[in-house]
Amino acid sequence: MELDEVRRALQSDDEEARHAALAGVPADGALEALQLLVEAMGDESWRVRKEAVSRVTAWPRPEEAAAGLIVALGEDSNIARRNAAVEALGLVGRPAVPLLLDALQVGVVSRKLVIDALGVIGDARAVGPLSAALRDADANLRAAAAEALGHLGRREAVPALQAALAAGDLLTRLAALEALNRLGASVPYHILAPLLGEPVLRRAALEALGFAGDAGALPDMIAALADRSRGAREAAVTALQALHAMVSSEVSALIEDHLHAAPAAALDGLCATLASDSRALRRSAAALLGWARRAETLPALCQLLRDEGTQDVAADAMVAFGERAAEPLQALCPELDPDLRALIFELLPRLGTAAAAPQLCELLARATADDEPEPAAAAARALGLIGQAVGLPRGPGPVAGLFQALGREGQVASAAAAALGAIGARAYDEVHTLVAAHGLGGPIGPYLCRVLGACGRAEDRRLLLGALRDESAVLRRAAADALSGLGGEPAVTEALVFALSDESISVRAAAARALGALGAAAAAPALAAVALGSSHEGGDRDDEPPVRAAALRALGLIGDPAALPALRALATNADGALASIALEMLGRLGTADDEPVLHAGLRHDDTEAVKAAARALGTRASATARAAVCEALGHPRWDVRRAAAEALASSTDAASRAALRARLEVEADELVRQAITQALAQRG
Repeated sequence: MELDEVRRALQSDDEEARHAALAGVPADGALEALQLLVEAMGDESWRVRKEAVSRVTAWPRPEEAAAGLIVALGEDSNIARRNAAVEALGLVGRPAVPLLLDALQVGVVSRKLVIDALGVIGDARAVGPLSAALRDADANLRAAAAEALGHLGRREAVPALQAALAAGDLLTRLAALEALNRLGASVPYHILAPLLGEPVLRRAALEALGFAGDAGALPDMIAALADRSRGAREAAVTALQALHAMVSSEVSALIEDHLHAAPAAALDGLCATLASDSRALRRSAAALLGWARRAETLPALCQLLRDEGTQDVAADAMVAFGERAAEPLQALCPELDPDLRALIFELLPRLGTAAAAPQLCELLARATADDEPEPAAAAARALGLIGQAVGLPRGPGPVAGLFQALGREGQVASAAAAALGAIGARAYDEVHTLVAAHGLGGPIGPYLCRVLGACGRAEDRRLLLGALRDESAVLRRAAADALSGLGGEPAVTEALVFALSDESISVRAAAARALGALGAAAAAPALAAVALGSSHEGGDRDDEPPVRAAALRALGLIGDPAALPALRALATNADGALASIALEMLGRLGTADDEPVLHAGLRHDDTEAVKAAARALGTRASATARAAVCEALGHPRWDVRRAAAEALASSTDAASRAALRARLEVEADELVRQAITQALAQRG
């Protein structure tokens, strides 16, 4: 498109026509073309202006573009073009700086806009001229120079900005103070103190106190937390946290002491800041409340636990209270909604030894009877963690409360059982007395089996073996699971082997799992018979896949070579779950003779079996095994390809590395690419 056509199109009433016309301006054209683009930066449409800025800043001769843009800074009638010129000069960047500095000295165009552009670019060459501009007779120019120096981010500007704090007009002093804050400069307290009395400067001066590093400013900062101005309060919050982060531990402790002794109005100001729209301010205020450790602020901190953006710092603040939190939380929790009670109960174990305070443990014990299951379960978990870590206070309350909670079933009963098991590791006699007094029968019997499985001793096997013969299948299963945690002996192995013939599928599977966990080698023949599961596969009876899978995994855990025939027989089973486990176990126990079976596993119809075969072959050192896994890198399924890449991570041969690199060149799936990249990195 000719320039005349472009010029006519840019005068059209149709925005789309004007926008499209810019594409016709030659990217490397003459100055006339550049001038058209600069003129278009004043268009009434922001889309046209944006496109014009983009074309100008892409001009192949940036100095030419900068010169045209600087001329546009002198535009009196089109504010949009002037603003767009400042933006464009910032995008042109360093090549524009010498011309801008010349324009600043000559003063033909708006010096303020020149200063604004220099601030956007952020080049160190502007520090000197902008510092000199801080002494200009024009107050607006001085303020613009101060603001620009703040945006430059150059520490060498600090002396000039600090000197500007003595200027007569508020505008310059405010701009200089805000620039110093942007730079994080440390201005001495004696310079900042007089500025605190100026309402216009107060907020910025308070923020600057955070960088001053002077504990002498603490009274001013604490007092500002109660200021009527929200801006001043928020600046004080920010400053106190910044000061706390930069000083020694002794001064940090002094800050915390001042906050602890702060007047109620200051604490009210902190609590009000917890409602700020700024996540950073909410987090800072919560941290300060944690340092203050004042009981009256706990309700506000508790509410902050709902906020994902501040939940962690609010929790840390509450933990900082230590023992001081016990009494107020005991009074507060019953008034809160169930979700918030649960959040607080989950937090309490983090108090360490303070969590074992009688008031808190009494609170948690009562909460296990809460009408709502979430806080009741959270209270049970908390008691378990506290009892396991530091021990519970003397008295039957917590343990008795947990024992009663076993009757509630569901998540509460499960949490109570886990808690009693954890507590029993430290206070076995107390827990065991209750279990023995009740016996393992009744509705809570299965939960008591879990307790013994977690904290029981060898002498408790007798109780569990009795439960393994109970008429309740639920209790028999729980007893089998629990026996796996108490160590093996012939009587236990014999009873669990007998349970492999139980009428309940869940009991048979639990017995198989327990025998595997105990490493009961004597049970290997019985487990192999269950795993094979049918006369067609060499077994003497039919059994359900979950039981066979549990028996098969148990054989692998026991590690008896006598299990290999069963593993080999099931590695090609049509049931993918059985085949997967058999292939996984062959990877651990199999010999070189088993490689053909593993190769066959790569052709299984079930994806999980294919992945298990790839992982198993990855543990083999033979070239044929590695080659098979390398071939699996081209499998149609992404998860198989990822498993193959992970299996090759430990291979050091050049062929595997080459296969991984070749696959990386064509692989489209991001998860597979990550696995290949990690495999190559792991092998150096």
